[in-house]
Amino acid sequence: MQKFLTIGTTGMLKFLGLLLVPVSVFFAALGLVLIIKNKKNIKINYPIITIILTSTIMLLPAFYAYGRGSEDVRFVFMGLPLIILVSLYGINKWKIKRKNLMVVLIIAAIILASFIFLDFKKINYDYDKEVFSITKFIVGKTNVINGDSVDIKYRSASALIVNWPNLPLITCTPDICEQEAEVGAIKIKRLAIIPTSNEQSLIEFIGSAKDEGLTHLAVDGREHQPEFLRDVFYHDEKYAYLEKIYDSSELGMKYHVKIYEIDFVRIYGN
Repeated sequence: MQKFLTIGTTGMLKFLGLLLVPVSVFFAALGLVLIIKNKKNIKINYPIITIILTSTIMLLPAFYAYGRGSEDVRFVFMGLPLIILVSLYGINKWKIKRKNLMVVLIIAAIILASFIFLDFKKINYDYDKEVFSITKFIVGKTNVINGDSVDIKYRSASALIVNWPNLPLITCTPDICEQEAEVGAIKIKRLAIIPTSNEQSLIEFIGSAKDEGLTHLAVDGREHQPEFLRDVFYHDEKYAYLEKIYDSSELGMKYHVKIYEIDFVRIYGN
C-alpha cells in the first residue's frame, strides 16, 4: 500500500505537471499563487464547487492507474477544467500597466516552454527499435526471462509478431498469469517475468526459478540489476554453465544487452 500510494502520488504530480506545459504552466502557477495570497477574498459559488469536486473525483481513476505503474498523460485530461479555472483566475487578477510588455513576455514564455516540452517528449526511435529487436529475439527463444533484466517493454507486440499467425489460447499458473494479455478477443502468449527477490547468488536464483521455466538470462549491466546479474554481464567468463547466444553490441546497437542460455547439465550434472 505504501508503494502504491508513493507511485500514485509521484505519477499524478509528474503528469499533471506535463499537462500544464506549455500553455498553462505560467498562468496556472500565477493563479495558484494569487489564490493562496487572496484566499480570504475569493468567492466560492456553485459552478466553481462543481468544477472542483468533479475534477477531483474524476482524477481518482488516474491516481489508481499511476499507482499500478501505468504511465500516460491522458489519464489526467479530466483535470483540465480545474487547471483552466485556476489559470483564468490568475489572468483576471494580474494587473500590469505596460500591457504590450505583458503580451510579449507571455508569448515568449509559451514559445520557450513549447520547445522545452517538445525536446523532453522527443522519442528516441533508435533506442526503441533496438529494444523491440532484442525483445523479439528473447520471445523467440523462451517464454520466461529473469526479472530486473533488460528493457522489454514491447513484450506483447513482440509476441504477436513472433507467434503470428498461430495465436493459441493458453493458460497460466497464478504466479505467472502475466503471460496472458488480451488484444481484442485474442489472447497472446506473453513473456513471463521471474522476479529476483532475496537470492544472494546466481546459482541460488537459477535453482529457485528453474521449476518456473527459466532457461535463459538477459542482462544489460545497469544499476537496477542485482549484483550477481551485473557480474554476469561484466565477467561472463566466470560462468561456464552460461552460453552466450546474443550480444547486441556485435550487431552495432548502442543499447548493450547480452543473453545467455543456461546449461543445467553443467550445474546439476543431469
